[in-house]
Amino acid sequence: MDSLINRVVAGPAPEGHRVTFARLGASESVELPELRAMAGNVAQGLRRLGVRPGDRIGILSANRLEWVLLDLAALRLKVVTAGLEPGKFDPRPELLERYGLSALFTDQPISREDGETHKGILPIEDVRALAQPSPGDAPLPDVSYDPGEATTLKFTSGSTGRPKGLAATAGSIDSSLRAVQGMFAHGPGDDIFVFLPLSLLQQRYWIYSALCFGHDVTVSTYEAAFAVMPSVRPTVVMGVPGFFETAMRHVRETGGEPRELFGDRVRYLWTGSAPARAEMLRFFNEAGVPIYEGYGLNETCIVTKNHPGASREGSVGRVVPGKHVVLDEDGVIHVRSDHPVARRYEYCAPASRRRSSCRTERSAPATSATSTRTGSCSCTAARTTRSCWTTAGT
Repeated sequence: MDSLINRVVAGPAPEGHRVTFARLGASESVELPELRAMAGNVAQGLRRLGVRPGDRIGILSANRLEWVLLDLAALRLKVVTAGLEPGKFDPRPELLERYGLSALFTDQPISREDGETHKGILPIEDVRALAQPSPGDAPLPDVSYDPGEATTLKFTSGSTGRPKGLAATAGSIDSSLRAVQGMFAHGPGDDIFVFLPLSLLQQRYWIYSALCFGHDVTVSTYEAAFAVMPSVRPTVVMGVPGFFETAMRHVRETGGEPRELFGDRVRYLWTGSAPARAEMLRFFNEAGVPIYEGYGLNETCIVTKNHPGASREGSVGRVVPGKHVVLDEDGVIHVRSDHPVARRYEYCAPASRRRSSCRTERSAPATSATSTRTGSCSCTAARTTRSCWTTAGT
């Protein structure tokens, strides 16, 4: 089967579509073919900085064009991107040492050690210069990814201590993108609105999706989202339940309509990462703006999802292709993936690697899949009937 990540890498980028970066008081749009060309230039610039295949670069920054360029450039070089969420990490030399980074790009003030800036920590603004053509560069080599190869290092929330890392595989990204495309058929005419941090891998999926399936993407920030949506006019809005709770309160207080807030072209809302209240889901569904909830973890990516033609209020949807779910006698959810995100944690204490509430285990060799024990479902399925329902509707 054709790899979507390899399609992103090899190109060409579809014409007639763009990515827009919308901030308070300003916006910037780049056509997808231009975005791909700029990312190729950045890849050349990274090579001039000494970054080589197999290396890792860190990105510690708010959402912006340079973030996307670095991520796509890294894919072109077989360099692993470590997405570091602002507020959880500081741009200090020990960060490079801890995660084996060849370079760290940041929009934050760079700390100085003994009066000198650490040579591996660079202002992300420098990426603009790297994005310009440089005569004399040798052509980039052709690269492709096997399903088990890691493309990015993503991190857990850190709620139980220092964030643990997961080296996410190309196969897991391909599997999730294909599942989503099969359910929602994003394409020409769509503009997917993304405002959560790009350090969260799933937010970058929509850039990859645009490059594969030909649609627009608008990247914003949490602070700017409500202000820019009416003028951006997205067709799809991605957000956590708390964001849509705020939207519901605003609509009720103003006596307006959801489409006045999200834009008149919105066709659906996507939510997950935390339980969504039935009242909020019902509010948008009854207002004619369907909202689809799903379930997943850092360790598994998307496991279940409601979608057009298969949506049940009070559930987190059907199990997506490539995932297999078992609820055991203790109410624990076990997820098996045809293409696992990762088989172990990176950068954590040995005890964390063995923690039964989120342990990855090798399954039968015949499937090359991974089974993940995700924890008790008593807080969702057992108490509030928010159960996963399978493709048979059980």
